[in-house]
Amino acid sequence: MRNKKNWRTIALIILIGLIVFSFLVIQRANVNPFRLFYNLTFEKMNWTLNQARVGLQPICGLDNEWTVLVAGVDYREANYLYGLSDAIRVVRVDFTKPQINVVPLQRDLVVDPPSAMDIEGVMMLNQTYFFGTEGMGHFDGEGFGAGALAAAIEENFEVPIDHYLVINLEIFAQVVNAIGGIEVDLPVLVDDRPISYFPAGKQTLNGAQALNLARARQNYSDSFRINSQSIILNAIFDRIKDPAVLLRLPGIYQAIANSILTDLSAGDIATLLCLVPRMDADVLFFAEPPLDILVSEYQYIPNMSQQMMVYHWDERFPDWIQAALRHGQASSAPSE
Repeated sequence: MRNKKNWRTIALIILIGLIVFSFLVIQRANVNPFRLFYNLTFEKMNWTLNQARVGLQPICGLDNEWTVLVAGVDYREANYLYGLSDAIRVVRVDFTKPQINVVPLQRDLVVDPPSAMDIEGVMMLNQTYFFGTEGMGHFDGEGFGAGALAAAIEENFEVPIDHYLVINLEIFAQVVNAIGGIEVDLPVLVDDRPISYFPAGKQTLNGAQALNLARARQNYSDSFRINSQSIILNAIFDRIKDPAVLLRLPGIYQAIANSILTDLSAGDIATLLCLVPRMDADVLFFAEPPLDILVSEYQYIPNMSQQMMVYHWDERFPDWIQAALRHGQASSAPSE
């Protein structure tokens, strides 16, 4: 009986010690213990460190979700000193389901420059990247062009960006070649002669062909190009699901890592690579541009000193972006 009492005493001392230690850790971390208790019990049962809901823990990594800015830059040099963002995507990665929702933004959307940029007057969305590049030097924030583009998206459309990834379209062609090409199924022919021509239907493309399809613009609208680029991205995802290709992904990334501009750490990249084999094609959603809530018309752009064809938008467009990112909605706009 005495041994049991001794063990109870020891257990009680240990328990008190753990409680005291926990409160010391909480205090050193400047966390209010009562607020912590409230967060864990009442405020949607959120963990304060990774904001993960109980029962919906991430499959890979520590975070429940990321919102990532992905930009394809059409610049013929190997560096990112200058360049225009030719393809702009906001991507929500849900690590709990998993689910990836890809939302395209037209490069010709008219926006206000971010507050940290010293350019006055409205501009086109892709110009925020250009004027923010290190070579242009008009952005007084972090991340140069990518940071400026992310800030413009956050301030104009109220979409917080967690990370950015910028890839030169020339490197994009190397990636397609490295995974052995891609198979696409085009709904209509794409005639961009004399540069390229693609018949409708299924066909296998190498890196150069995929790049030409992504760039095709002579006879096509920006929305058409966005849809073509989405077909290419979907084909790349299908290709990397091949186990043989999947095994080569770390090596492929290492080969092109110095040619990619990103704030993702090596650990973050490993988290993304961890997610790939756990995903099916039906968890990848590509939103289509909501042309019925955008108005295309000419407007004077001060930094270019000329009239440009741009897309105007109203409050329905940010609502659509947020809904598509969160739920993968295919509808063009939320109901009013």
